[in-house]
Amino acid sequence: MRSVLILAVVLTLTLGRESFAQSQQFYGFEGGPVVSLAVGKDASFYNPGFGVQGGAFYDIEPNIRLAFVLGIYRYGLDAEAITRQYQLQGGTGTVTVDGGLTAFPIMVSIRLISPPRGMRFYGDLEVGVFTYWTRVSGSIVDGSLVTPVPERSEFRSEPGGSLGVGVVVPVQGDFSLDAGIRYTFIRDSEYASYTGSGTTVSVTTSQVITFALGVSYAIPL
Repeated sequence: MRSVLILAVVLTLTLGRESFAQSQQFYGFEGGPVVSLAVGKDASFYNPGFGVQGGAFYDIEPNIRLAFVLGIYRYGLDAEAITRQYQLQGGTGTVTVDGGLTAFPIMVSIRLISPPRGMRFYGDLEVGVFTYWTRVSGSIVDGSLVTPVPERSEFRSEPGGSLGVGVVVPVQGDFSLDAGIRYTFIRDSEYASYTGSGTTVSVTTSQVITFALGVSYAIPL
């Protein structure tokens, strides 16, 4: 997946210079829903995340777009997957979980974008911070013994970066559809752990793939 994203960025960068020289520059706004899937460490413990993202962009060159992106994604935890791992490590009983993880990405993006002739393809590099709000509680049930897990609720920020590709499809006037996929790297950060029978299972953040489909409103400079 990462090799495909990097190749797409390189292809976008190597588009003809003459076409770019004759291209028009834009600024505008974008936003829409996203689906996010955990693919890194402890990925099996997460349910798919859903949310929205939006931002503003400005073409500093005809083929270079600077963007500021904000978002909110909500992930639930898979209690069955956590229980399986807990039992594989020697624990007994069943883990119950309530709560989840809400991520607030704040990213700065540089996009290499093709000329405005119908569909526009782009490669994307993002860097920024992911702020997490976690609220997790639960218990470990082992026969008649119930061991409560203390509720944890906190904010935490971790650095992150993304590689992505996308396409902008004109719809009407200054409006376009913007579809993209991004592979995001986030520093590992433990935010919940479950201990019983001398066994601990921890849940951390890690890498995710995000699919976005939104609307873009572009205004000529």
